[in-house]
Amino acid sequence: PPPTMEGDTSLPSPWGVAISVFDVWEDELTILVNSTCFKSMSECRIIITGTHHKEELTLKGSDCAKAKPYKIPTPGRVTIRACGGFVVPGEEQAWSPWEQRVVELMKPLKVSQGSIHPDAISINWAHEGPNKGDYLRASHYEITVVKKHRTLGEVIFNREMESQKTEKHHLVVNGLNPEYTYWVKVRPKRVQYPDSESSQWGSWSPDVLFVTLQPVVLESAGVSQDYIQLTWHRGALPRRASKYSGKSSIASPKAAPSQGSDLPQEYNVIKKFDIVA
Repeated sequence: PPPTMEGDTSLPSPWGVAISVFDVWEDELTILVNSTCFKSMSECRIIITGTHHKEELTLKGSDCAKAKPYKIPTPGRVTIRACGGFVVPGEEQAWSPWEQRVVELMKPLKVSQGSIHPDAISINWAHEGPNKGDYLRASHYEITVVKKHRTLGEVIFNREMESQKTEKHHLVVNGLNPEYTYWVKVRPKRVQYPDSESSQWGSWSPDVLFVTLQPVVLESAGVSQDYIQLTWHRGALPRRASKYSGKSSIASPKAAPSQGSDLPQEYNVIKKFDIVA
């Protein structure tokens, strides 16, 4: 049998194994165990331990030196232990010391909003975690936008786009309706090691909620012989009481306040334009 984790082994150095890890995702990683000596392994034991998860595997013969993807059902840190069995002269099989590797799984894709308009939204997504460079092996991303209809949803946008080979990505979705609620989610297509032609879709990101704005309303506030006075505003943001008019006004965290007023400039603007004959 293979040695215990703390016990002695029958084979001294340089008999041993090395653990390589590729394509670290939020729910999967690829493990390759190689012999560190001149002899190939006849058997290999692998123990994968995660949060509330433990899996023990036995590989035999040529399968010992093949890279294999393993599903990890729980997020967080994963500990990988491996030891190899070798056929040596005078013994049926002897085991190397245990080798250990600790890996932090990736966090799910993080989707965030950029600018929001009455008919368009800007979507950003990025990868988090110490191994985020592995996400550069994503060949494509699928982006889905769902329009909310009370308790139901309608997919109004679905696109597969090539990876930009960066850690941050950006997309503008046009053709939306004003004052509507939309959900957005993104998932990567993973390139599998070592075959760059092999790929599969990864997990979806958590849904992110967007609410489009109302269109800008332009009105004439006064016309004279040599000037015209215009006012424009829009809604679709939480309303608050105005101490100036006694009516509700529109609050915007991104709008700069107008001079002499606590009302956001973008949503309560009066401008005088001179008319040149």
